[in-house]
Amino acid sequence: MDSAGWDCQEITINDLGKGNVSPLMMGVNVFKEYHFSRQLGMDSNFALATLCLMLVLSCIGGRGGGRVYCLSLEEDRELEEEYARLKKPAVKTIKMDYGDVYDCVDFYDQPAFDHPLLKDHKHEYHQTMKPSSYPKREIFPQEDEKSGWRQTSMRRVDCPIGTVPIRRTTKEEFITAKMQAKARARINGSNTEGRHGLHVAIMRTKAVTGKRYNGGGGWMTVEDVPKTNDKQYSSAQMKIQRNADTIQVGWMVNPSLYEDKRPRGFIFQQTTMGACLNLMCPGFILARSDMPVDGLMESVSHYGGPLYYIKYYIYRDKAKGAWYLEVGPKNVIIGFWPQALFTGLSDRADYLDWGGEVFSPPSIPGPPMGRGRFPIGNIQWDASFKDIVTINETGDTVVASYTDAYSDVIKRYWLIDHGVVKAPYFHTFTYGGPGGATGW
Repeated sequence: MDSAGWDCQEITINDLGKGNVSPLMMGVNVFKEYHFSRQLGMDSNFALATLCLMLVLSCIGGRGGGRVYCLSLEEDRELEEEYARLKKPAVKTIKMDYGDVYDCVDFYDQPAFDHPLLKDHKHEYHQTMKPSSYPKREIFPQEDEKSGWRQTSMRRVDCPIGTVPIRRTTKEEFITAKMQAKARARINGSNTEGRHGLHVAIMRTKAVTGKRYNGGGGWMTVEDVPKTNDKQYSSAQMKIQRNADTIQVGWMVNPSLYEDKRPRGFIFQQTTMGACLNLMCPGFILARSDMPVDGLMESVSHYGGPLYYIKYYIYRDKAKGAWYLEVGPKNVIIGFWPQALFTGLSDRADYLDWGGEVFSPPSIPGPPMGRGRFPIGNIQWDASFKDIVTINETGDTVVASYTDAYSDVIKRYWLIDHGVVKAPYFHTFTYGGPGGATGW
C-alpha cells in the first residue's frame, strides 16, 4: 500500500487548534516525529500512519496551564454536538458581580427535556410541581448565637418567572466537567479503587440486608479551600445510591470549572446512560427561577466562628417515584430527578454517605479537604456535618444510624464521629485533611 492510501485531507487548522494549543507548534512536532521515524528507517506507510494518528488529535488546554485533554476528531465531534445541545435560547442574560453569566432559559427548553425518556413527555411537568407527600420531620432552631453558627445558602439569580437560570459554560469547562464526572462515578458505594486521584473521608451507612431509604439530608459547613489548584476539586457532599444509580449534592471548590477558588453548589447524577455534573446532561429538572444548582455560596466559615452551614435534603416522592432536592434553611425545592431516569433508584436507595471528597490527577499531590488539616474534634475549629438524617421506608426522617466512618487514605484525610449530641447538632462529625496523596 502506498502513501496515497492514507487519507489525511480532512484534517484542518480547526481540528488541530482547539483551545490553547497552537496548530503551528503541533504541526512542527508532528513533522519532527515523521522525519525522525524516516531517519530510523521505518516503513513510509507506518511513518505516515503515525503522522495521521497524531494529526487527528484535537487538544484543549486547561486554564492557567492546567491539564490538556487530547481527543480524536470523532470524540471531538461528539462532544461538540453535546456542547451545542447545552446552548439554549435565553429570554434574559444576567452577569453576576463575581463573573458568572447565567442565561434565563424557558422552563421547557432546559437540558433535562433533551433526555429521550422525557422529551416527548415534558408537558407532564411544570415549574410549580410539588411532591404528592413530604417526609415527616421535626423542625428545630437552626441558628445558635452562643455557638456562633449561622445558616447560609447560594446566591440568588433573579430570572423571570417561567424561566430557569443556567450558567453559561465554555467548551473547555464542559470537557473538564465530563472528565471529572467520569472520575466521580463510583459504582460500589465508598469504593474508590480504580478511580485514580479520587479520595474520600465519609460517614456511610452500613450494609444491612433489606434496609432501604427514601432519602436523607444534613447540614454541612461551607469552607474556603484556597490551596486547591487548577486541576483539582475539593468538596463536601451527600450521596444516595442504589446499584449504578447515584445522586450526589453539596458544594465544591473547583478552579477547573470556574475562574476562582470560591465554593459553589453542585449536583451530580449517574445513571445507565452516563454521569455528569450540574445541568451538563439531560436529567435533573430545575424548578426555580431564582436559584441555580451551581450558585456561589453566600458565606464561608471561619476558624473559631462564625460557622456557616448549608442544608441539603433529598427525598423520594413515594407516589411518583421522583427524587426532590431541597437546599437552604427554608426547605426550598430546587428541582427533581424524575423516576424515568433511573433503574436502581426507580425505587428506594440502599446506601447513603456524607463527607469530604477530593480529586486530583494521579501525578499531582491531592488537594486539602475541609479546613486543610486533620480534625481535632472541635466543631468550632473543624469542618463539620451536623444533623445527618435518613428517611426510612415509612417516610419518617430519623437520625442517621447504622453508620461508620471511612477514609480511603487515612494518612491524608480523616473524620471524627461525634455521635448523637444535643439539639440542634444531633448526629455530627468533623472531617478534613492536608492532602498530598498521589499515584492512585
